Amino acid sequence: MNKLLSANFARLFRDKIFWICMILMAIISGYVYMSAVSDMRTWNVIISPEDNLFGFSTFTAIFQSVFISIFVGTEYNDGTMRNKLAIGHSRAAIYLSNMIVCAAAGLLMCLVYMAVALAIGLLAIGGFEAAPLTLAVFTAAAFLMSIAFSAIFTFVAMLIQNRSLSAVINIVGIFAFLMLSVYITSALSEPETASVYTYVAGGDGEGNDEMIEINQPNPHYVDGAMRDVYTFINDFLPTGQSISLTAMHTPYPQRLCVYSVIIISGVSAVGIVIFRRKNIR
Repeated sequence: MNKLLSANFARLFRDKIFWICMILMAIISGYVYMSAVSDMRTWNVIISPEDNLFGFSTFTAIFQSVFISIFVGTEYNDGTMRNKLAIGHSRAAIYLSNMIVCAAAGLLMCLVYMAVALAIGLLAIGGFEAAPLTLAVFTAAAFLMSIAFSAIFTFVAMLIQNRSLSAVINIVGIFAFLMLSVYITSALSEPETASVYTYVAGGDGEGNDEMIEINQPNPHYVDGAMRDVYTFINDFLPTGQSISLTAMHTPYPQRLCVYSVIIISGVSAVGIVIFRRKNIR
C-alpha cells in the first residue's frame, strides 16, 4: 500500500489537470472575495470572512468529476492497472490507494480556496463573527463532503475502464444531482403562507377602492412526511450538502458529517467488492 500511495502521489503532483484545478480554485476564491470586499465598500454591506468561506463546496465537485475520471482512467489506458496486479498488489490496495490520493487531491483544492479566502478576507474584512466551534464543525462537514464526492467519482472511474465514458458519467451525473438538489432546496425554501393582494371596492369607507393583503396557504409549500423525505435527501446527497454549506445554512452540520461518512464507507466497500471481480483488459 505504501508503495502504491507513494507512486500515486508522485503522479498526482506531476499531473497538469490537478494543477489547473488548483489554479482555478485560487482564482475563483480571489474573485469571490474581492467582489465581496468591493460590495462592502460600495454599498456599505456588512459581511464577514466566513460568509463565502465554504464556496468551494460546489466547485470542488465539478473539478473532481473531471480530474478523477482522467487521473484513474489513465491507469487503464497506459496499462498501469494491469502492471500493478502483475507485480502482486492486491485489488483492495489498488482501489484504496487511488481513492486516498483522489480524496487528498480534492481536499487540496478545498484548502487552496480557503487559503486565498482567508488571506483576503481577514486582511480586508476583519475577524470572524461565527464561533470557533461552529467554524470547525462546518469545516469538517465540508471536507467530509469533498471526500464523499471523491469516493463516488473514484467508484465510477475504477469500474469503467474507458476514461472518456467515466468522465461523461461523472460530469453529467454531478450536474444532474446538482439540479435535483437545487430543486429540493427551492421547494424547502417555500414559505408556508403566501401573500395575495386584492382590491376591495369602497374599502376605505369613503367610496374609494382599497388594496388589502391576504395571507393564504402556499400551494407550493412542502409539509408533512414529504418535507421529512425532502430534508433527508437534501442532507444526504453531497450535492445538497454543497448548497447548504456554501450558504452556511444548515441547523445540523454534524448530521452532514455522519451522512458523508456513510457514503464514503459504503461506496468504497461496494467498489472494492466489485473491483475484485472485475475483468481488467
